[in-house]
Amino acid sequence: MSKCAKCGKECPEGEKACPECGTALESASKAFARQGIEEAGSLAKSGRYADALEKYRSAWAAAEALPDTQLSREAARGLGIVHFRQGDLTQAESHFRFCLESARRDGDKRAEAGALGNMGIVYLKRANLDEALKHYDQSIEIYRTLGERQSEALARDKVASLHANRGDFDKALECYELNLEIARAAADRESEAKILGNIGSVHSGRGEFDSALQYYRQYLEISRSAGDREGEAVSLSSIGSIHLGQGDVDQALEHGEKSLKICRAAADRQSEAIALGGLADALLEKGDLENAKSQILAAIRLAEAAGARPVVARHQAVLAQVEREAGNHAEARRVLRAAIGVFVEQGMKKHLFDAFLLGANLAMEQGKGSDAQASLLEARAMLPERKDHLSLRDYHLCGAKLLVMLELPMDADDDFRTALEHAGECAEAANHIFYRKYGAFLVKTGEVSQGREFLEKAKATCEDRVGHGARRRELDEVNTLLDTLRQTPGLSSDTA
Repeated sequence: MSKCAKCGKECPEGEKACPECGTALESASKAFARQGIEEAGSLAKSGRYADALEKYRSAWAAAEALPDTQLSREAARGLGIVHFRQGDLTQAESHFRFCLESARRDGDKRAEAGALGNMGIVYLKRANLDEALKHYDQSIEIYRTLGERQSEALARDKVASLHANRGDFDKALECYELNLEIARAAADRESEAKILGNIGSVHSGRGEFDSALQYYRQYLEISRSAGDREGEAVSLSSIGSIHLGQGDVDQALEHGEKSLKICRAAADRQSEAIALGGLADALLEKGDLENAKSQILAAIRLAEAAGARPVVARHQAVLAQVEREAGNHAEARRVLRAAIGVFVEQGMKKHLFDAFLLGANLAMEQGKGSDAQASLLEARAMLPERKDHLSLRDYHLCGAKLLVMLELPMDADDDFRTALEHAGECAEAANHIFYRKYGAFLVKTGEVSQGREFLEKAKATCEDRVGHGARRRELDEVNTLLDTLRQTPGLSSDTA
């Protein structure tokens, strides 16, 4: 018997159309392939990647045996997406290339455009940005020719992500704003919400936390009104990350816990892992190292079970920070090396840059100047693609600290001053570490009055952070430095 896809009636084998409603009937093999693709998609969405792969492979084999090239492409595309999420770029590219070649043989321009976009994603992950842009541009041009503006916008969204990954936020915003116009013209509220979230991420990357918060809140409002629980969870997590950047740990934890609750209710393991990672970040800032480690290890286990290697690597970088704060520098460096390997493989340049800076700081804290120099040189090689002030501030601050360690104060002063220029473009709440380090350096080199000014800035920022749930350690360190200034004869002024 064959089941009618429209009315659900069981029809005798051999019938060409449903006797009840007249709808053309599919063969049992075709129905098997289509159902397998649908079931595999549901499994992938819930993070059950191994089961999804098995279903997709069975469906693909059935489609190839018919043969049905459209169903074959659907199954191969699903396989590519799952492999991509698992971090297996070789298998992902193989399946996406199959789709591209099949679409071109059939003259299916829409399928060709989709396959080009998927190939672009693979090239982006491999950090082959020129090839990624070439494939995205071909995809956008096909959709524009077909008059499919929403598909055009989806392809342009990938181009925007590419620009954001390089720190070219102006170009990313240009792409997102074009897409926002398309979504609003089509009254596509779901797409509008996600684009607003992407614009928020651009502002967050720039350190423009107030602007980012406005866009994330719009994302949350639309997601809630549309009943989009996934969008609600993502926006809550994003809002939490902004509060953390602003030093409001209590709000970061509150929003992170709400996001986690939604992810668990949806049984979405990968999203749950990401939410747990956000909570670990907040707990680390709170100074609760035991719970921070517990949460990040749970996040890593979930991401590993889901086969999401990029998520595992991001969480390993957080674990490295937890181990650093606990004084376990050797373990921190071991975990960080594992994360760096995946960042390189996946072309995750922003994460890789941050990891090199963390590696340099870890090496300095162990007194390993040559290792710190090596890590900083790796970060330096990536500077041409880092255009955001947060990254540049942190790079020059790290360089200044290394130069101080190497007893090169004049060179260190140059790096501190460059870091100061970038700090001026960042949110004040995010500059507390820089103010503390620069203030201490100025005092040590005899610029006492100016050093005191930066230490007072650090104190004000740290007091605000502590008032919103952050740990006291940095504030106590600043107060100790200021007390020393007040109590030590000869340090009360620059002329002493």
